[in-house]
Amino acid sequence: MEIRISRMTCFIPSPLIESIRKYFQENESEKIYLYVPYIKTRSLEELLDKIQSQITIITTWHINDLVSGSSELKLYRFCKENNITLYIHNKIH
Repeated sequence: MEIRISRMTCFIPSPLIESIRKYFQENESEKIYLYVPYIKTRSLEELLDKIQSQITIITTWHINDLVSGSSELKLYRFCKENNITLYIHNKIH
C-alpha cells in the first residue's frame, strides 16, 4: 500500500490499519491520498476514525473483485456521506 502525504511517500508494513492510523495522527496533513487496489468500507471507516484531513481514495472496481468481496460498491455511499473523494482507476495494482 502506498500512502502519499503532501510531497512525501511512505511504505508501511502490516499490520496496516493501526500503523496507518498512527502515521496519520502523528503526521497531520490537510490532504491524504490513499491508493488502494482493494478496499472494504468497514476497514476504511476504522482507518479514518477521528482523522480530520481531506481524503481522496483511488481504487479499482474490477467485476471479479466486487464479486469476490475484496471491493464493495457500498464504499461509494460511505465516501459520499463522509465527503471523501473517490476515484476509480482500474490500472492500479
